[in-house]
Amino acid sequence: MLSLLQLRRTQGFAIAPRLRAHSARAPGGSLLFRCAEVGGLLLLVIFLGTVLIPSHWTSLWMDREFTGWVAPIANRLGEGLILYGEHGHLPMPPLPFVLLHLLTQGEATWLSESLCNFVFLALTLGMLYAGFSLFMRPPLPFLTTVATAALFFSLPKTILYDAMAQCGATLSALLALWFLRMPAPTRWGRTVQITLLGLSTALTLLCKQSTGMGVVVGVTLALLFTAETRLKGGVSLLAYATATLAFMALLLALLTPWLDWQGFIRDVLLTGAEPKGGARQLAQNLVLYGIDFSQHLFLVGTILLLGAWIFRVQLNDVEEVENPAPSQDEASWRDLVMAGLTVAVVLLGIRWFPGFAKHIPALLKTGHELLWLGLLAGLLLALRACFPRTLSVVRRFSQGDTLGLLVLITFCTAVFHSLSVSTFRWSYDSNPLIAGVFATLYFLLFEARSPNRRAGRLVQFAGCIVLQLLAWSHFAEQWVACHRCTEAWEEVAYLHGARLPASAQGMRDLVHQLRALAPNPQVDRVLLLPSDPNVESWFARQRPALSSPILFADQYWDQRVEVDLEALRRQPPRVIVIGPRQYWRSFQRHWNKNYGTERLIDAVQRELLPRQYEHRLGQPILHRGGTDFMDVYVRKETLPP
Repeated sequence: MLSLLQLRRTQGFAIAPRLRAHSARAPGGSLLFRCAEVGGLLLLVIFLGTVLIPSHWTSLWMDREFTGWVAPIANRLGEGLILYGEHGHLPMPPLPFVLLHLLTQGEATWLSESLCNFVFLALTLGMLYAGFSLFMRPPLPFLTTVATAALFFSLPKTILYDAMAQCGATLSALLALWFLRMPAPTRWGRTVQITLLGLSTALTLLCKQSTGMGVVVGVTLALLFTAETRLKGGVSLLAYATATLAFMALLLALLTPWLDWQGFIRDVLLTGAEPKGGARQLAQNLVLYGIDFSQHLFLVGTILLLGAWIFRVQLNDVEEVENPAPSQDEASWRDLVMAGLTVAVVLLGIRWFPGFAKHIPALLKTGHELLWLGLLAGLLLALRACFPRTLSVVRRFSQGDTLGLLVLITFCTAVFHSLSVSTFRWSYDSNPLIAGVFATLYFLLFEARSPNRRAGRLVQFAGCIVLQLLAWSHFAEQWVACHRCTEAWEEVAYLHGARLPASAQGMRDLVHQLRALAPNPQVDRVLLLPSDPNVESWFARQRPALSSPILFADQYWDQRVEVDLEALRRQPPRVIVIGPRQYWRSFQRHWNKNYGTERLIDAVQRELLPRQYEHRLGQPILHRGGTDFMDVYVRKETLPP
């Protein structure tokens, strides 16, 4: 056993002994202090949940963001819809739809999805805090988690498959670190570790395939480049791939009552990228990411290197005996003060944000560049962990290596997750990479060794406040939007428990108009183009039996246009709604090079509307801060004489 331990120390994998040694010297890591941190995080999450969960800040797609697209499809599963079958073609994996269907028994509302979305984001934060607590000393895990929560909950999107995929990606990254940095001493134990990692990756792939593929790439790189030998890395990779594929097959077998196997392979695995522009468009986006990254690497990386050279920054090693740890009283006082400062900054920031709204753009710009600084530093740690000889000037330390591997895996996840758009939005969409970046910033801030101890403490306190303010400045717009959500639409059962802004009155009037124009909910069909499954549920009317549940830019195949157009010719819906008039076409072209939805709408406007429909009204709505219109067409033979 002693020889095995020495071997692990030689290879840099002795994180468990280091953690025990560090824990014994870190009074701030006591059970009481941990309980206080966990309690503070729970109170913060509960407080935010009471405000965020019922707030429906989006009246239509991209009126701030997308919201509520899983619950309507989950409800159709209870009506006999088979995913990837005749009327259920989707490029998205099945797990979120089936899970919400099982949880609500086919009676999901918008609030159901909002609650589940929030719960998965909270679970992601909890896992990140627990993971950081294993290899980072207090109060760094707490500070990192609070700052990460600001960006997670500032996201104005409420779509369950994104939150579930990011939760699965986080779990996979932490399980990979468990396997790489704390390998079980027996072959059976290592088998359990790699099996759990495969299960987590399979779950992520069945939530969102792009995010899952990012996990696969990140874990593969970590397994290959941190193994003691290439042979061991190859064996681990083979075991990981086998476990992932086996669990995917098993999970799909369990989901067969709600999906068509052949359709899943076709819609998700073979052609899932086509609605997003195809493999060529994804490759172009990857090149654009590289250009964007190179620009920041030159600008921010230069600042990072110059700062390190000017201040001669060195990082403490947790086992360095010549640099003794702080005394018990000093460490406890410092950790408590940092935690208290964090809570105070968050609470005061939330209270002051509306009054300081004019300063938010500058804060966001500053914070974005600071996040890029943390990303580049985290990738530098990852490079050092994978290629220790290439950066011999950077000393090897267990915490930094582990943090670097986390940044590496989550970086790959973020790249693949956002690959359908041309802008590398890694600090968006609740990517766990955000936590890795904040952890890197706090790690550099707190582990930097300064000749002047008092000045170093002042820098740490100031840095903590600055990071928290920059993080929570992202939450300002969301907080203001939530407080504008004051209206309850009692007449819309699907929105029971939700609160919408008064500015959504135009959409509320549209619902009343459509229900009057299509009075029979069992017979009358209403078609909304482009689709918004959430808004369609407000109408409480049947939808035409088309090939896809969602007719939208990145959810609909161009080759299905003729089939759906023929179905509309055979059974034209009673009412057709198209809009927003001034925005829908430009949005489709901006975000997607596949014109299936646009071709379908143009064919409807060119062939169906002139012959069979009458333009009844252009309902004004407030959309993206300005006035737009939803055009309503009614089938002529249904009009009264």
